[in-house]
Amino acid sequence: MNAVSVSPLFCDEHRPKFHTAMGGGVSAIMAAMTAGNAGFEAHICNVMHGNEVGKISGHFGPINSI
Repeated sequence: MNAVSVSPLFCDEHRPKFHTAMGGGVSAIMAAMTAGNAGFEAHICNVMHGNEVGKISGHFGPINSI
């Protein structure tokens, strides 16, 4: 993982959302030598339950900030 962002609703009093968005990928040199999807995906996870809520794929390079 290169970047993680916590939901702004994490500490909401009425309807908290315990989600994080995480992104990463492999280094540029490894991506040049890898065919197909090199793991450039953003993952949305629920940190309270420890499971993945969703995934956004199709990014063409490493994710360095969210």
